[in-house]
Amino acid sequence: MVRLNYKLAFCFVLLLVATACNKDDDGPSFDYIVEFEKVSTISSATVRSAIIFSQLDIPVASLQYDVDVYKISYSTQYKGEEIVASGVVALPVMEKAKGTLSFQHGTIAADDQAPSNNVTTNDLLVYATVSSAGLMVSIPDYIGFGASVDIMHPYYDESLTASAIVDQLYAAKELAAATGLDLPEDLYLAGYSQGGYATMATHKYYEEQDIEGFSLKVSFPAAGGYDVKGVRDYFFEQETYEEPFFIAYVAESYRVTYDWTSPLSTYFKEPYASRIPDLFGGDLSGSEINLQLTTEIADLVAEDYLENTNDAKFDEINEAFESNSLTDWTPGIDMIMYHGSADITVPYEISVEVFSHFNSSKVSFIEIVEGTHSTSFIPYLEDMSQRLNDYLN
Repeated sequence: MVRLNYKLAFCFVLLLVATACNKDDDGPSFDYIVEFEKVSTISSATVRSAIIFSQLDIPVASLQYDVDVYKISYSTQYKGEEIVASGVVALPVMEKAKGTLSFQHGTIAADDQAPSNNVTTNDLLVYATVSSAGLMVSIPDYIGFGASVDIMHPYYDESLTASAIVDQLYAAKELAAATGLDLPEDLYLAGYSQGGYATMATHKYYEEQDIEGFSLKVSFPAAGGYDVKGVRDYFFEQETYEEPFFIAYVAESYRVTYDWTSPLSTYFKEPYASRIPDLFGGDLSGSEINLQLTTEIADLVAEDYLENTNDAKFDEINEAFESNSLTDWTPGIDMIMYHGSADITVPYEISVEVFSHFNSSKVSFIEIVEGTHSTSFIPYLEDMSQRLNDYLN
């Protein structure tokens, strides 16, 4: 997950001064909400001061409203069964909001990094303070974290990603109604890295499903591995890859999510094949998992799979890569894609190819010149905030 710079880390400490907690134990019945808890109230003055001090190029004048931050748990579906998932919702303190932003976070492996477990951290607060511009902001944990930590996170699964995000939007809408906030249907989607993939998957889901109560205006996906099969091919072309846990994460996620019977030794060499299932229980971070793997692709991936990737014996995993790649549609609603040109963690070329594949006047592409996977986040956040402000005004 991309971390904010040191200036943000300092300035958002100021936000903690203005917190006040209470638990909402009783209330109306809901279709989606299981439980909600207000964990903080942040004044607009504090938000503006923090943004100014951090020198972020974000429209400060638009940050006019205090913000109530809630932890929320809600009902969603996983493999045909109803489960409880969780996330965070930020509500502007006003009579009528300007709409809703759903912001999807980047890759995490440890449960203590989930948004609902970090309601006072710098990353979460900078997303939530967008609410000070008059938006309800929904920040999902995703299935596999927070309230659903006992489930293996369905990493880069298109359907489960999008449906859980949409169900949190429904729950957030119920929360707004319960707190007396008048909420128009205007919807905006944004996210970085895995969050970029999740944003595009949700945009696609919106256009293909009957989503009531929301009207999608634009999405801002950034630095996502939208073509999962293409990302795999990129990995296999490298001699080394500094984030091998991404490769293991996808394979283990698909193995559990789709109930495969073939062992991981079909795709990975030992000792890694036997080790991988124990690495994704929610206790270890991505960097800690990397230490249990190897950056040498030829030492990590089974030789037969590397040399005969498209052989029929590998149809199970190859079909999963194919079915979860977001290349089988064309957006009909505005989408603005972002990617850093020097990104080798989630390859820049993947976004360029997907953008070219769309070949749609509804989709535009912003190159963050010489941006890496980590350094591109702040420029993305700044540009997205400016453009979002234009949509709101």
